[in-house]
Amino acid sequence: MAAATPAFADQPPAPDWQLSQAQIAATLAKRAADLTIGRAAGLKTAADLQANPPRLDRPGRTGLGSAALITDKGPSFYIYAAGPSVVGDWGNDTFRGNAMQTILEDFYGRPGVPQSQIILTYSTFDIGNRISAFYVPLGNDILGIGYKHQQGLNGQETFSLPPPFAAQGFVMMNQYQNYGSGTGRQGFEHYLTAMQEIGHRWGAQMQVAIAGKEKIMLGRDDSHWSFYLDTGGSPMEGNAWVDNGNGTFTTRTLSLWFGGTAPPYSNLDLYAMGLMAPGEVTPWFVIEPTGSSFPASCGPVFNCSGSDRTVTGTKRNLTLTDVINSEGVRVPATSPADLHIAVLLIVPQANLPVSAATKSAVEALVQQAATFYGSATRGRGRLVLDSVNPLPALKGLGATCLSSNECDPALADQCSRSDAGDGATCVKNCGSGGTCGQGYCCAGGFGTTMACFPGGSQACPDTEPPMKKGLGERCIGGDDCQSGQCIEQPGQPGYMFCTAECQDTPCGGPAGTFSCVDAGGGAKACIYAGVPPGGLGSVCAGGDECVSGMCLPLATGMQCSMLCNDTTPCPGGFDCVATAGVEKVCQLKPTTKPPGDGDGGCAVGSPTSGTSRTGALFGVMMLVAALALVTRRNKK
Repeated sequence: MAAATPAFADQPPAPDWQLSQAQIAATLAKRAADLTIGRAAGLKTAADLQANPPRLDRPGRTGLGSAALITDKGPSFYIYAAGPSVVGDWGNDTFRGNAMQTILEDFYGRPGVPQSQIILTYSTFDIGNRISAFYVPLGNDILGIGYKHQQGLNGQETFSLPPPFAAQGFVMMNQYQNYGSGTGRQGFEHYLTAMQEIGHRWGAQMQVAIAGKEKIMLGRDDSHWSFYLDTGGSPMEGNAWVDNGNGTFTTRTLSLWFGGTAPPYSNLDLYAMGLMAPGEVTPWFVIEPTGSSFPASCGPVFNCSGSDRTVTGTKRNLTLTDVINSEGVRVPATSPADLHIAVLLIVPQANLPVSAATKSAVEALVQQAATFYGSATRGRGRLVLDSVNPLPALKGLGATCLSSNECDPALADQCSRSDAGDGATCVKNCGSGGTCGQGYCCAGGFGTTMACFPGGSQACPDTEPPMKKGLGERCIGGDDCQSGQCIEQPGQPGYMFCTAECQDTPCGGPAGTFSCVDAGGGAKACIYAGVPPGGLGSVCAGGDECVSGMCLPLATGMQCSMLCNDTTPCPGGFDCVATAGVEKVCQLKPTTKPPGDGDGGCAVGSPTSGTSRTGALFGVMMLVAALALVTRRNKK
């Protein structure tokens, strides 16, 4: 059948899927078992979450329960290290609900997470045969879009989870491998899945003020549009219908797909999303079928049959007034064009670290989803990826804290006060009669058995305080350093060390080890003049000597390295080379100056934690984000 042109003049060019009818039928047959919104599958509803909201102090949590669950990141997404409470059969109602709750708790337990509207997740494993993807509502602050019909809300429209759970919805996209490179049949599935699940933030659940036929627009689960609703082929289901003028109607939804067009959200969808003013919503229609074998719950756009179909029936014209008379006016009338989301890639702990190839594949899907949203909203909306931002560094043993989620679990188990009444610090359990190392003592902790507290505190009055680290020593935050400043070495991703201000005073240490470089604003700081010990390109005998944890036999000998590819290149001074048995890795160029060899004009990375004695130096360095990934979790 020839391609048909969508009835939306403001639709931007859509991807060319180049799909055959057989490809579409195969793709959408898989989607037929999708339990999407989740009420029929027993997913937590808005009412369930209000009655029993996630909380960070929930007893019996089965996840790791620490901020370190966000272990790494790709360019535009966070990597979540999943424990046994998350990796399993999400087709099991209880397991799925607990897994989702654990992810929310662990994500929001991480200090500094963005206050995104949607948490969108991909996984590296199949979440279960019963589920393709789903959306769960977590909050709603909009009137007039049908939330009062949500099961269990008893007419209530607005709701939210308590702080710090800021998200309004949770999307699970299942394993990223399902979507391949995002082209052809798999690209079609990615578009349909991502846009439908994100679209569930607002719909489709609006009813009309027609006695006895209030749900005439609704289909599957009362949360997708009816097979018989004219939606232009929206990702929220319904169809693009043609009125043949003789009491019959023919779908053209598949014709659009065969012609390489991805139908956008309907006008009614855009109104619900706050991206279209009421006066722009033109009338539409729904078919009241006679003698049809297709139920209203047929969907998604594949028409339950794999081909465009003709049905008989009566056309009922609808307008936005019919909706407003049932739901009330939308308040607020419009919403901002930007929809803020945070993307998580959920990875079993046993499969960490994530390879550069996986990061690259997921990054392509994340960017594609953002492009899809612009196309589906016809250029009216924009998906803003909050997860491009790094997160604040975790704190080490003895650092002051407000909650355990601020503490690096590799160094400290929890945030606790001592029985003696000290302020809260990051501590680690030492057990009965345990030892803690120089500068710490094993003492009674509030709410703990025995924990390591810093010397000089009320818990350890007879123990000398821990020694602060000097120039060049590895650190997590400024609290670790004598200078109060911990920065990242330029050209060495994740290499954090204690620096010092130099100005007219030379840097200390062996001659040639450090350079005093311009940090901007007339201030100077010390950085390594060459490859730092354990840094990328340094000589090593095993992975424990390398910050990256990777020591490889390369052309220049045993060398600390890291994974790389075209989208994750090596820092300057390194080549990305292929090595047998390993993906491409970074190798020091023999003909270039070692990374960090300062020439007086190199800006240094941002400091973490601690107060500078020279505000000009480190105030400026806070702005130099290009060379600093200060929130990378560091290997000691």
